[in-house]
Amino acid sequence: MSDHQIIRGNRGTVAALAGNGGSANGAGSEHEFVLPRGAAAEPEADLHYYWRLVYGRRWLLLATAMLGLAIATVTTFRQPRLYVAQATVEFKPALAPGKDLDILGRTVALPPELAKRLLSTKILAARVINTERTNGQAAFAPPANGGESRNVLAAAWAGIGSAISSAANLARVMLAPAAAAPADDAAAEPKQWDGVALNTINMYYAHTAVVPVRGTSLADIVVTHSDPVLAARIANLHAQTFIDMDVETKVASLSDAQGLLGRQLKEVRERLENSRAALTDYQLKHGILNLPKDSGTLTRQSLQQLNTLLTEAQGERIVAEAAYRNAAGMTLAQLGATLPDKGLQSVREEILSQEARYRADMRNFGANHPDMIALRARIEAMSGQLETAAGESRGRLRAVFEAARAKEDELRSSLQKISLAASNEDRELVQLSILQRDVDSNEQLYGTLLGQAKEVDLTSGAYQWTNVKLVDRAVAPSVPSYPRTSRNLMFGLLLGLLGGALGCVLIERLDTTVNTPDDIVAVLDLPAFGMIPDFQRLPAAASHGRSLVDAAQVDAAGRELVTLLQPASLVSEAYRSVRTNLMFSSPDNPPKCVLITSSQPDEGKTVTVINLAVTLVLSGSRVLVVDADLRKPSCHTALRVDREPGLSNVLTGRAELQQAIVRSPLSPQLWSSQNGCGLFVLPAGRVPPNPAELLGSHKMTALLEQLKEQFDFVLVDSPPIIPVTDSVVIATKVDGVLMVVRGGEWGRDVISKALAQLTAVRAHLLGAVLNSVNVTRGGYSYYYYRHYYGYGAHYGKAYGAAYGQPAEPEGTPS
Repeated sequence: MSDHQIIRGNRGTVAALAGNGGSANGAGSEHEFVLPRGAAAEPEADLHYYWRLVYGRRWLLLATAMLGLAIATVTTFRQPRLYVAQATVEFKPALAPGKDLDILGRTVALPPELAKRLLSTKILAARVINTERTNGQAAFAPPANGGESRNVLAAAWAGIGSAISSAANLARVMLAPAAAAPADDAAAEPKQWDGVALNTINMYYAHTAVVPVRGTSLADIVVTHSDPVLAARIANLHAQTFIDMDVETKVASLSDAQGLLGRQLKEVRERLENSRAALTDYQLKHGILNLPKDSGTLTRQSLQQLNTLLTEAQGERIVAEAAYRNAAGMTLAQLGATLPDKGLQSVREEILSQEARYRADMRNFGANHPDMIALRARIEAMSGQLETAAGESRGRLRAVFEAARAKEDELRSSLQKISLAASNEDRELVQLSILQRDVDSNEQLYGTLLGQAKEVDLTSGAYQWTNVKLVDRAVAPSVPSYPRTSRNLMFGLLLGLLGGALGCVLIERLDTTVNTPDDIVAVLDLPAFGMIPDFQRLPAAASHGRSLVDAAQVDAAGRELVTLLQPASLVSEAYRSVRTNLMFSSPDNPPKCVLITSSQPDEGKTVTVINLAVTLVLSGSRVLVVDADLRKPSCHTALRVDREPGLSNVLTGRAELQQAIVRSPLSPQLWSSQNGCGLFVLPAGRVPPNPAELLGSHKMTALLEQLKEQFDFVLVDSPPIIPVTDSVVIATKVDGVLMVVRGGEWGRDVISKALAQLTAVRAHLLGAVLNSVNVTRGGYSYYYYRHYYGYGAHYGKAYGAAYGQPAEPEGTPS
């Protein structure tokens, strides 16, 4: 596993980066975020965040935890000592032998889910309280302070509850109308149950609880009281009183049932006798012996027969009428063809034959011929005979038709009479059926009640009067059950810790400053190149271990050269990490000319420039520091060189570039004659009246290009972005910009505004360095810093020995 990880923000691509000299796989991008292993993009990152959140404000968390523990301790020791006694009752499945229903059809087995309701009635509590009063006890009178009536949870917050109650009562009194006062007083009067006031019963059940045992027919009666003997006695008395009341209820129920059955038997017997008498009278009056069976009555049968005959008569009448109407409309010749007499039919045929002959001879002889006259007379004689026969046939058809119609009328008249008789008979049968059903129902009800009455008489002697049994009597406890000291203290401690944690989260949410490399990545959307501690707080941090930095050798004036004075420290390793991340931010084309700036003054950009330059020199590079802060230059002081001639002199043509560039006169460690590496400085020079115009000129662009050819790295120190525009002007001329952000100093909106100015001119933002971090807060401390740069204690020995610094002895803890 490598010592670093490159995490590309918003892309999810991770490439390994090895130590100080490794190389990244693939081309880098401006979105790369470089952090030590485990600092981000890992599942444990969230846990690490919350650890820092809590650890950084551990004193707040500790204070709230101690406060919660103190409150729990005080309230616990102020609570009264309470004892718990428990009695157990059992509900059997049935009361009557072999029966699951009582004499009224109700379930006699008491369902366990009803146990709590039945064992918690007000009348039961009143009976128990009255029994105790009879024995000279007044255990449940409301106490003056109300202390023992509180349950454990109420006692834990007694003070708060009392204050809230007092405020509510005061508000109620102030807001209540004056006219409503008498009604309120009347409503506040306690109700009575068996001579016991409601507030006394409520006090009783504040001490007594009923707990059904799930999955069984058992129920526990739990009594909590400051007197252990009284608690046990009340638990047993509560159970026994319930059993006594159950017996009383069932005895009264049985007695009521017997009386009710007797009254109902007498009543039903009278109704049965009356219904039977009414049925008999009705049968005698209407001559009906019994209700007809499925075949029906005689009247109903006659009605069916007449209906059938009428249908047949209607058919006969229709046929006769059709024959008569047909014969009446026929001619004599047509009618003769239908006559049944064969002799008449031969006469008709003879007439037809003679008429044909008459028409044939008429042409030859004429009408007056004797033969023709005789033939005509014979035809007329036969026609008269046929007409007489046809008249007789029509008469017979008419007689048949009249007879059929008379028969139909007679049957219809008879059917109407029978129908009326059947209708009357139906009404009588319906009423008879009603009377019969009344008799049957009264007989059935009487038989049922008679059987129940006999069963009550037979089983009353063997009746099980209660299904409740006291199976476990309560005994006086010897050890108090409340208060539960350990639980209350743990509860108070947890509440305190929870309050402290919520406070930490709230403070963290209200803090808009940048405090961690994660903030740089998540909020500013920049890669985090490293995290540098606050030098002014190093004495407090140095007590955690000597490998962080030796504060005695690094004062406020020498902190710019901490990488030179303390190369084996973790602070120096932090700058080396920035150097490595800078070199590999774009592996294929690493930036040579880098502008280092900040959003506001005093964020440590000059310190970062110098220490980064020292680490680059120590890695064998030729480095130039350009002090482009022409308004308030400071690099020349830290690097022990003259301010003039400098950058402003070169840009105005008053000095040559080679005259202005000087080698730092610091330790010879920063100079090598073999390969020409070393630390060089181009100071600011004289402060000009127009710094922005000089820095934005073409000469400045050409100068930077010339310097990139002469040096391996050119680090440009510039003014802050927000106050002046110098840095924005230079940002367009360099290979990349490295932002320095002072931890916990400025809000994210200020830094975002500075970044927006750089983005507007399309500056190449490489990343950001979190500077001046207070490692004693925010969860960093020594542990977090070693988590980022823990390998520095080992590799720092090599740096120290190589550059003339005393190496740590073997066995020294890092």
